[in-house]
Amino acid sequence: MCSTARCSGTTHSAGVRTPGRISIRWTGWSARSIESPATSSGARGGSPNRAPRWLASSTALTTRMRVAVWKPSATFCQASVRPRKPIRRPGRLKITLCGMNSPTAPQALLVVAPNWVGDVVMATPTLAALRAGLPHTRISVLLRPHLADLLAGAEWCDETISWPTHRGLRREAALLRLARRIRERRFDAALLLTNSFRSAALVRLARIPRRIGYARDGRGWLLTDAVQPSRTNGRFTPVSMVDFYARLSRRLGVTVTQRRLRLCVTDAERREASRVLRAHGVDPGERYAVLCPGAAFGAAKSWPAERFAVLSERLAAEYSLRVVIAGAPAEAELMRRISSAAQSPVEVLLDPGTTLGSLKAVIDGAAVAVCNDSGPRHIANALDVPTVALFGPTDPAWAVYDAPREVLLRELVECGPCQLRVCPLDHRCMTRITVERVVEAIEKLAAVAHDSHACRTEAADAHIRRRETAGGGEGDAA
Repeated sequence: MCSTARCSGTTHSAGVRTPGRISIRWTGWSARSIESPATSSGARGGSPNRAPRWLASSTALTTRMRVAVWKPSATFCQASVRPRKPIRRPGRLKITLCGMNSPTAPQALLVVAPNWVGDVVMATPTLAALRAGLPHTRISVLLRPHLADLLAGAEWCDETISWPTHRGLRREAALLRLARRIRERRFDAALLLTNSFRSAALVRLARIPRRIGYARDGRGWLLTDAVQPSRTNGRFTPVSMVDFYARLSRRLGVTVTQRRLRLCVTDAERREASRVLRAHGVDPGERYAVLCPGAAFGAAKSWPAERFAVLSERLAAEYSLRVVIAGAPAEAELMRRISSAAQSPVEVLLDPGTTLGSLKAVIDGAAVAVCNDSGPRHIANALDVPTVALFGPTDPAWAVYDAPREVLLRELVECGPCQLRVCPLDHRCMTRITVERVVEAIEKLAAVAHDSHACRTEAADAHIRRRETAGGGEGDAA
C-alpha cells in the first residue's frame, strides 16, 4: 500500500519551487521511509501508486516531516517521518512506534526458559524447532542453574546462561549484573517462555531490540511483540504448554510440527546413574520400576504415601520388579515413609541421591514409571518410558501432548480441578484413585509393550528369512 501527500521541492536547474508528492512506504506496522517523486515540469501528474485524497489533507496525518536529502538534478527527494502518536482509523493508515513482526531471522537469540522441570521438558519441541528453523542463529538459553542438566546432550542451543541465586538486595544487584552481561552479547531478539514481570524487565534492561512474550503479569508494555493469551469469561483458557510455547516461536517464522517431548541422556549421566543404583543394590541389567511420589507444586498433587507402599509390594510380587523411589532432597521424608510402610524391599535413592542428569538415566532404564503430575512424568514421556500419570487438582489440559506410552489416571470430582496447592477438604481427587486402577494401567502398558516387541521380533524374523531366500536363489543360479 502506498499513499501520498503534497509537499514542495526545489530543483537548482529551474531555480523555482515545484510541487511534488510524498509517498509513505512501511514494513509490517512501522513507517520505514518516505520518497517524493517530483517532476521537473512542476505538473501534478498522475502516479500508479497515487494515494486516497484523505491523506493529502493536513488533518489526516499528524506528523512532523523533515527533509533529509535534496538532490538538485534527481527525480526523487528523501524525507523522514516521525509520527507523534499512533493513528488508529479503521480501514486507513496505522503507524506504530514498535511494531516488529517481521519474521527475519535474528543473528543472536536469547530464549528465557521456564522455571519448572516439567515446563522446561514441555518446551523442548519449541527449542528443537528453533534450532532447526534458525540454523545460523546463535541461540542462548537462560534458565535456573539446576535445570541445565535437562538440556545436556541436546544441540538445541549454543550456550546456557544461569539466573543468579542470590536473595534480597543482593539478588537485585546480581540481576543488574546479569543484564549487563546479556547486553554485552548483543542479542537481536529475546523469546520469553516465562510469564513473569522479572524476565521481561531483564531483557528490557539488557536493551534487546525485539522482545517476544505473553502480555501477562502487567509486563505487556515491556515487550515489542506482546502476545495476548487466550481467555474464556475473563479466565485463562487451559491449553497445552507445548502449544503455548509453540505459538510464540511463530513470531520468529518458526513453526513447531513435532509435538513429541524429547531429551538426551549423556554417557556421563548413565555412569552416574549406574553408580547410584549399584550403591543401593540394583545390579546392571536388573529390571526395576521407578516411583516418583513427590510434586514441587504442592501436597495436593501427591498420591497418598500408603498407596505407593501397597503398589510397590504388588510390583515386586506380580511383576518381579525391583522398586526404587526417586525424588528431590526436599522429598526425603516422604520417600522414607513409603519405604517403611512397604512390606517388601524398596530402594530409596538417597545418600547417594540423584541429580536431574542422573535421574534422567535412572528413569530411562526403568521398565515402568509411576508419577504424579510432576517433572519426572514429563521426563519419562520424553524418554519414551511406559508411564502411569496420576492427576488430582490440576487440569490435564495444561499438560497434554503426544505420549503413546502413557496412561493418565484421573478421578472426576465436583470440586476439581481446583489448582490448589493444599486441599482444604478430604483430598478426594487423589484418594479415589485406587491401587487396583494403577495396576490395571501397568498391565495395559505391559500388554502394549509385549505386542510391540512381538511385532518387532516378527519383522526381524521375516527380514532374516528374506535374506536367506535371496542368498539361496543366488547360490542355485551360480
